Amino acid sequence: MLKRLKNNITMKILSVIIAVLFWFIVYTNENPIETRQMNIPLTPINENYLASANLRILNEYAGEVGISLKGRKTELDRINAGDFMAYIDFSNVDSEYVEYVEISDLTYIGDRNISYELSGSGRIGLSVDRIVAGEVPITVEIIGEPADGFVVAVPTVRPANYAILEIKSLVQEVASAIVTVDVTGLKGTKTVRKFCMVYDTNGNIISELSNETAIDITINIAKEVPVSVRLEGNPAEDHLVTASTANPGFVLVSGSEEDLVMIERISTMPIDIQGISETFTTTAGLMSLPAGTGFVGAGEVEVTVTLESLYEKPVLFSKGQIEIRWGKPSSLKIYTILNDDVEVMVKGRQDVLDMVTSGTVSAYIDVSGQEDGSISLPLRFDNLAGVEQVSFPLVDILIQSKLSLKIETSTISLVNRQGGLYDYSFLRAEETLVLKGFEEDIALLNPLNIKPQIDVGELGPGTHTVPVSVTLSDGVELFQDFTTVIIITGK
Repeated sequence: MLKRLKNNITMKILSVIIAVLFWFIVYTNENPIETRQMNIPLTPINENYLASANLRILNEYAGEVGISLKGRKTELDRINAGDFMAYIDFSNVDSEYVEYVEISDLTYIGDRNISYELSGSGRIGLSVDRIVAGEVPITVEIIGEPADGFVVAVPTVRPANYAILEIKSLVQEVASAIVTVDVTGLKGTKTVRKFCMVYDTNGNIISELSNETAIDITINIAKEVPVSVRLEGNPAEDHLVTASTANPGFVLVSGSEEDLVMIERISTMPIDIQGISETFTTTAGLMSLPAGTGFVGAGEVEVTVTLESLYEKPVLFSKGQIEIRWGKPSSLKIYTILNDDVEVMVKGRQDVLDMVTSGTVSAYIDVSGQEDGSISLPLRFDNLAGVEQVSFPLVDILIQSKLSLKIETSTISLVNRQGGLYDYSFLRAEETLVLKGFEEDIALLNPLNIKPQIDVGELGPGTHTVPVSVTLSDGVELFQDFTTVIIITGK
């Protein structure tokens, strides 16, 4: 009985073992152990460390990582990416030379019986650069032309430099920052706001840095204003200021269009030349400008005052070189210059005096309104510019009236005629007698009281032009010869 019982227990245990074995075989066949790959998200941490260290990640790194899973199929079927956590810790990036960062703290937060590990290297490749500060002067590029008579002075730029806070590799490429401003037709100062264009060493625009910062540019449109030199006092005796020049001859004045239109010329402060005998150069300030305008550059110029010594020269005019001028021409007046020569003394620069001669200067006397008589009148001149007249000579002139009388030849007496031998007749019935003298003397004369006569005692037959003698009062004389034509024939 006991033996039978022992045999039953053995059989039962063996049956259980066989049953378990069959179950395991069936379970293993239907739920095998598998290996799978899965991508899970990566969580970045300590990103603010990069900014505090002035670092920046340049590349787009992977946002997930692959892992390898191992377990029964039924277990793996119940796994998803959200059951895992993995991190990128940027606090490990401490310089721009870091090329990768390790994936840390891979954790499974589920309850399945699996194993897991990272696939690949477990690193994320990085491109890191340091953020640095830099600056470059801002250049203003002017296009167009302002209005005539105006120029573009040095522009005022605010800020003067273009500040850059970027990665070092980009900052090192920066060569220039340029703002372009059109000044076409401007007549006064103008402020504009423009964006900067940033260029690299090859002249290409760096788009990441351009059109980022607004720049205020004041375009100083200045007017070219001529400078006048203002002198005070008189130079030393026998010296002449021949030139006073400012260098520069124009200054630039900036301001609004409304203010600049009122400024046509600017004068220097007075320069004292009292008693000066030599050329000199000095610095002179300029007169104050109206409110709202200002000089572009220094408000002073260099002035050169040129002086020359003066010399004297006599110029001699003969009576034939002196012109007589009158207000209303009259055929009844006779003007006679009594001087043979008249001399005038002039003073001036030697080169000017050399050109002053009696042939280049017109000398004249003005007899307008003068009555008959002997008078002295000042000698006057045309073309005597550039010199000073030192002497003022007088010209002696005789002014007489002229009288024309019609004389009938029948009233002319024939003296010493030989009436028994010849007959006497005149070619013309009338002759003109022209007299000169003071008006009060010639006014008393007439054809009757001048007693015209001809001495024919020595004349024989023929046609003769003979002088006619007349009786004249003191101070009256013939203006021209008085003759007539007489015909003598034999009886």
